[in-house]
Formats: sequence, C-alpha cells, structure tokens
Amino acid sequence: MEFLKNHYEKILLSLVLIGLTGAAGMLAIKALETRSNMAALSEITPKVKPPPNTDNLKIYAEALSNAMAPQRVDFDGAHKIFNPEKVLRNRLTQVLIPNGEVGPKNLQIKQIRPLRLVVRAESKTIVGRKRLYLHYLAEFEQGSIGMRWNKRTISKVGSKIFLVGPIAKSKQMVFTVNEIGDDPDQVSVDMEFTIGSGLPIPIQLRGTNTWEREMEYSVDMHYPPESRDFLNVRVNQPLYPPFGGDTNYVIQITSNAVTLRSMSNQKRITLRWKDEEPPAPMAAKPADGMVAMDGTAGLGTNSVVSTNAVSTNGIVSTNLPPKSTDAGPPAPGDPSAGPPGDKKPAPSP
Repeated sequence: MEFLKNHYEKILLSLVLIGLTGAAGMLAIKALETRSNMAALSEITPKVKPPPNTDNLKIYAEALSNAMAPQRVDFDGAHKIFNPEKVLRNRLTQVLIPNGEVGPKNLQIKQIRPLRLVVRAESKTIVGRKRLYLHYLAEFEQGSIGMRWNKRTISKVGSKIFLVGPIAKSKQMVFTVNEIGDDPDQVSVDMEFTIGSGLPIPIQLRGTNTWEREMEYSVDMHYPPESRDFLNVRVNQPLYPPFGGDTNYVIQITSNAVTLRSMSNQKRITLRWKDEEPPAPMAAKPADGMVAMDGTAGLGTNSVVSTNAVSTNGIVSTNLPPKSTDAGPPAPGDPSAGPPGDKKPAPSP
C-alpha cells in the first residue's frame, strides 16, 4: 500500500501513455483503411441503365401524329349530339322528311341539252338571177325565235349579217362575209363569226353542209322530296316554284354539271350529271380564237363543230374545205370525215 501511495501518479501517467499509444495506433490503422477505401471507390465503373423499351414510345408517337392531323368531326352528317336534326313535313303527302334530304343538294339532273347555233347556205335562181341566202337556227334564244330558221340574204363580200333575238343583240353576234365562190354548181361561202369584241371564228360553208357551235345549255332536273320537275332551265333563271324553303338560281351550266346559288345565304353548290360517262383524255387545244399550226381555229372546249367533221364535244376538227353531204358516205381513211355516228342532222327550215 505504501508503494501505491508513493507512486500512484506514475501509474496513472503510464496508463494514460499506454491509452494514447493505442489511440495513435488505431488512428493510423483507420487512416490506412480509409485511404484504401477511397482508392477503391475511384476505381468503380458506373453502371449504365439499359435504353427504354421502344414499344412504350409507340403510344406517344401515335398521339403526336394524331395531334398533327386531328380527325375532323362531321357536324353536318349523322352527328346529332350538338346538332339535332330538323324534320320537315311534306304538306301534300304529310310525310316526315329529314332535313338532310331537303335542299338543292338533293336535286337530280335528268338531262343537259346543248343549245346550238346552226348555219347553212343556200343558192336559188330567181328570174334568171342567182341569189345567195344564209339560214341560221339560234337554239339559245328563248321562245319562238329559238325554234325557227332565220333567213338572210348574202349580198356581197364584206357585208355584215346581224343575228336577231334578244340574246344575240345583247352579245353583238354578227357574221361577216369574206369570200363567195364562183362555182355555179356548188355553194361556197367563207365567213367570220364574232361575238362582241372577241376574236373572229372562221366559217366555211360548202354545198349543203352546216356549221354548228354549242352556245349555251339547258337542263331538266327533278326534286324527289317534293316530286317537282324543273324543265328547260337556263342560266340566270330561278327554280320555280321554290323548294326546301328557299329560292335557288342557276348560275352556270356545262356539259356535265350545274351550279346553283341560294338566294338566302348566297351559298353555291355544284351538281354533277351522274349518268354521263367521264370524257376520254384529249390533246391540248389552242386558246379561244387562236389559229393552230394546221390552220384550224382553236375555240376552247365545247366550242365549234366543223361542217364535215363533227366531234362529240363540239371541237373544230378541221378547217379543210368540207365535202358535200350529197356525195354519199366518205371513203375509209378520209381525213375530212368525222367519227361515225357523230354527225347531228340539222333541222330543216
């Protein structure tokens, strides 16, 4: 006990030194361990995630494509949620008619007729003197003027023959005689036909041959909901009596279509003649009034029919001197003859 009492300070200091030495050793070991762990961390390769599944992207690609070209909703057809259908009643038959079956779009075209200008020349000898006459039929005129032949005298070269009738006068239609043949056995007249200030259209009349041109069209239509027929309707004429609660005017008629305009909202609608077959492709034609390289007159579509080669669409086929129709059928391969069955006989005066 005496030893402990005399040397307890030394014993405590020794224990403290031993603890400090152990702590220093532990710190050194921990430092080495930490350094080795840090070196190991620097050598670790990061893990790369696999690419996403492309099948999941198809949903978003489809949504993007639909957003770029959205589907159109037809609010005028069978859609009835926001546009309830209006039903009308036929006053005569008391039959209910859906609103979609009422209006000009339900008109049916029965027939479209061309209204022609037909011209021919005639020579007569009266009291020993030869006289030359021009006969023309203006089907585009209304009333009796469009159903009868008009007769005018061809006096001399350079004379002008004005067409009679309201439409012809308003459009200033006139024939100008350019040349009269000297052959006493055959009529031969070269003329020009002009409409207002337009380019002249050459006409050659030989013998009994005729010259034709489609000037306008008339149409026959039927309206099934009210069982109404509209016959011989022309441009700028209303369809009377009115149908579908509105008045419609015809503003354009072509060889296979009719365009109408509603009086209430000025809306236009074009009806196609479904019974007509699509026309065959045709070669390019000269512009209106222009003369082609072979001497033919380009008159545009549905324009002039020559005296000896009539085309179904009314285009001038040739400008060569035509043969007389009294000479019998043309020989096979004759270029001056039109396609068989195309010639329309003109009504006699």
